[in-house]
Amino acid sequence: MSHFEYVSVAIALMNALAIGRLLAGLSSSLAADKQYWVHTTWISTLLLIAVMSWWAMWALNEVAWTPIRFLWALSIPALLYVRASVLLGHSGDEPDSYYEHFYAKRPLFFSLGLVTAAFIALTPWVQGIFPWLEIAPIHISAATVASISLLGLLFRSPTVHAVLAVLAFIGAASGFIVIRVVV
Repeated sequence: MSHFEYVSVAIALMNALAIGRLLAGLSSSLAADKQYWVHTTWISTLLLIAVMSWWAMWALNEVAWTPIRFLWALSIPALLYVRASVLLGHSGDEPDSYYEHFYAKRPLFFSLGLVTAAFIALTPWVQGIFPWLEIAPIHISAATVASISLLGLLFRSPTVHAVLAVLAFIGAASGFIVIRVVV
């Protein structure tokens, strides 16, 4: 087996954990008495991102793997899992209202989004795919994640968060279509 095959298995497992966490929380987030559509939209968005992250892994098949590059590649699905955990709360400890839960966890959720954006932006350089400071197409995704996360962190308005959730979902769905065609 090549290094890439070992690395891709670890990343697939981390993505599977994130997807499992999101799917496990989806049913309770759809309960009529607790539902908040913005929260459910974020769950759906993170599901799309997890699938897209796994699919995008193929772009790293020619990387000369080192322990640092492996940990870096593992960081994005790990951050996705942590964001899912923040969004959903602890297993078995369901909130009474996902509206209140979302706004209580909003600062941490969107702060982790900013960290994720930084990792996404640095990935092509750390992985040696592009020379340092050369702009890659993935930087558009990083800028989008950073912008949405910053706005989500700065504003508490339900209207702003409704717009951000829809934009994030559209961005993830568009990215999924593009990555499916390109990679």
